[in-house]
Amino acid sequence: DQKLDGTVYCKDLATVTVITEDNENGSGVEKVEYYVGDTETDVNSLTDDDWKLLQESVSVTNSGENLIYVKATDKVGNEKIVNSSVIVIYNETAVEEGSQTLNFTKTPAPK
Repeated sequence: DQKLDGTVYCKDLATVTVITEDNENGSGVEKVEYYVGDTETDVNSLTDDDWKLLQESVSVTNSGENLIYVKATDKVGNEKIVNSSVIVIYNETAVEEGSQTLNFTKTPAPK
C-alpha cells in the first residue's frame, strides 16, 4: 500500500476495519452500516436499502477511486455518517498486493 496526500493506493484489494464506540454517557451503538461509493456519492440520497450491515470489516475491490461511508446509529436513533480516505484500487498495475486498515472512532460532541 502507498499513501499520498491522504489517498490510499492498493493493488486488487483494500480491507477496512471499522471500530465504533460511544462516549461514556452515551446510549451505546445500536448498529453500524456501510456503503462503498465514490467521491461523487451524495449520502443524503441513499436509501435504507443502499446501506449494508457492517459485521467487522469491508473489502473493496472496485478498480478506481472508492470511499467507504460508515453510518453509526445509537440506541436512541441518532445517526452519524463518516467516510474513509480515498482508496484507489489499481487492478491492472504491478504494485505489491496488500490491505489498508482505517479506524473510525465516534467521539462526543463538544459541550
